[in-house]
Formats: sequence, C-alpha cells, structure tokens
Amino acid sequence: MLRASILLIAVFVAYASSAQNNPVEDPRSVDADFRKSFIFQGIGPDALACGPVLGVAPNRTLVCAWIGGGRAEPKPENKAMVSISKDGGETWSAPAPALARPSTILDFYTIGSKFCGIGFEFDPESSYTVKRPFRVYSDDNGSTWSAPEYLAISRKNAAIESHIELSNGDWLFPAYFMELREKPLEGGTRREYTHSIGCGVLISTDEGQSFLTGSSGEITLFGSIDNRPLGLHEPRIVQLSSGRVVMLMRANFDDQLWQATSEDNGRTWSDAEEIGIPNPSAKVWIGRLQSGSIALALNPATKSRDPLELWLSRDDMKSWPYMFHLDAYEAYRTLTVPGGRHDPEAGWGKGGAWPGNLSYPFVLERNGVLYIVYDVARRDVVLLRGPVVSHP
Repeated sequence: MLRASILLIAVFVAYASSAQNNPVEDPRSVDADFRKSFIFQGIGPDALACGPVLGVAPNRTLVCAWIGGGRAEPKPENKAMVSISKDGGETWSAPAPALARPSTILDFYTIGSKFCGIGFEFDPESSYTVKRPFRVYSDDNGSTWSAPEYLAISRKNAAIESHIELSNGDWLFPAYFMELREKPLEGGTRREYTHSIGCGVLISTDEGQSFLTGSSGEITLFGSIDNRPLGLHEPRIVQLSSGRVVMLMRANFDDQLWQATSEDNGRTWSDAEEIGIPNPSAKVWIGRLQSGSIALALNPATKSRDPLELWLSRDDMKSWPYMFHLDAYEAYRTLTVPGGRHDPEAGWGKGGAWPGNLSYPFVLERNGVLYIVYDVARRDVVLLRGPVVSHP
C-alpha cells in the first residue's frame, strides 16, 4: 500500500506561462494515498501483460483489458484479455480472451444496452505496422464478446485510442496510422524509417454509435499530424476551458512529449511541436477530472519508464504545480531474480519481460475514486485506487 498524506500542504509555485507548456522547475512533489493491488500477475507460458485500460459496463462492473497470451509481444499467441470486477476493484475474475487472436482493446463505452470495446487486430510479424481496427460487443457486461466488426478508416493501419466528450457533445477518438513509405528514410530499418506514422481523430456526433465518413464511405480520420519525420503515435486528448483541444503524443527516439492543437473541435489540427515535458518514448494519459483540474499520468523521465507520477494543472496546462508520486520500480526489484516473475530470460529480448519499466498508465474516475492501471515489466497489471486527488 502506498500510504502518505493526501492532505496537500502544497504551495502553489509560480510559473511563467510559455508556448511550450514547460513544467515548473522546482515543483512540490507529494505522495498520493492509493491502495495498490494486482489485477494480473504474469507467470508461466501466458505471462504477458501489456497496455491495460479500464471501462465501466452497463451494470457498473469494472472491466480491464490488456494484450496477453504468450510471454512477449508482438507474437502469434497474443490475444486481447479481459478481467472483470463486481466489487469496485477488490477482486478480479480470471483473465479470458475477448478475441482469441493477436489483438488489443484500447477503449470501452456503452451503446444502448451493449458494452462496446474498440481495438485492433495485428499481424505479429509486422511489428504492429499491419492493423485491422474493430469494435466488439458484449451483452453480458464484459463476460463474453461478439465477433469483431471491422472499421474501414481513411488512413491505413489505424489504432483508435480512448475517446473524450467535447463541450458541444461530439465524441473525439484520437487515433494514429502507419502507412508504408514509397521510399524509406535513411538511417535505419525500423518502422519509423519504413512507415509514415501520424495522428488524428475520429469524430462521432451520436455518442459513439457511428463516425463521420467521407464520400468513399470510409470513416474519416481528421488531421494528419505527421510533421515529425520519425513519427508520432499513441495520442491522448483533452479539451481546455477555452474549447481548444490538445493532443499529446509519444515520439520514438526523443526525450519529451509532443503536442498539437485544434480550434474547431477536432476538424483541423496544428503541426506538432515539443513541449518540454520529459518522456521516455512512452504513452501517457491525460484527462479532465470532475473537479475541473487536468490530470496527466506519465513517466517524468527521459530514458526508462520509471517512476510513475500523476500531475495536476488547474490553469489549463499552463503549469503543473502538483505532482503526485504513484509508483517506482524499486518496489519490484526482488522479482527480477533468475526465475522470478520479472526475469528477462535471455533470448526474449525487449518484447518479453522488461524490468525497470512501469508502462501505459490509464486513469478512470468513478464515484469520487481514481482507478489507475499500468503494466509493470510486461508481466503484471497493477491497480491503484484512492480518493480523487485534490489541492487547495
């Protein structure tokens, strides 16, 4: 259990606003009061745990999904795994596949009485450059799932991330694409050199039942944020009080977050630029809490995904004076011993166990409680639960 005072005797640190939204130089960092537990602890032939997300089913059941199956990713044995909790996160069901082939679920929401998951299938030999976006549906609150409904999108190999609702009622689903270049960039053979990787959004005006389409009938991906040669992906979005929409993106081979903005509810987007917030090429989570504060869950580092923190802004991302320590890999060091849960096992490489990394945070606010999930070393799905963090 991570126990420390949540009564923030924190002092607001003055911050000079800049176009690059740099964090304050000497913020007051405080621990948050969360209970830590495991949704999944990976051992044996199906130890993989990568990229968990949370949702709330129509009967108020909590649902968690992640890439599981096998011991590394991307691999043919991977599948979208789901676990449910009927008691507010105290206990969780044994993981079961929502789709028993290489796939992942990245967003949940409800359409009528149906619980909906959005994700993508992938060809494991392609290093995620071949994706087939889909929706799946559950009539029993996440226990069983339909066959996938594939989505035809205007950009190839799209991955749809978690949506937000705008002040005008539109839903925006950030997404990224990977399209083969006619001529690879010089300097490497990884997908960043062979593929154009960029971001945009899907737009729904009917609460996720359908998406805006073009004349071809394909779902339109609005925006083409690909001005960084080595690509931007895994976007998250938030709307500011002014109505501006901000997208934060991961940039491989860089050490900070990138940002783009939209002034017209996601129809058009600015070019992306670095914003001075450290990032070790990792996905973040950003969203507005019911209190009005914007929360950012991230690894505030430039090399490894360690530690994990939650930052709060009360001035629309101009400053981040409240920084809560959530977790650090030091608490898991004993699991990296030979034969331990986080043993990297020579030969598995980076796609197997990944000691020292706390990856892919996802935050859900519900009934005055924050639920934060993330994977540790690609082996465990960790859940933090606690009262919504606040400030004076």
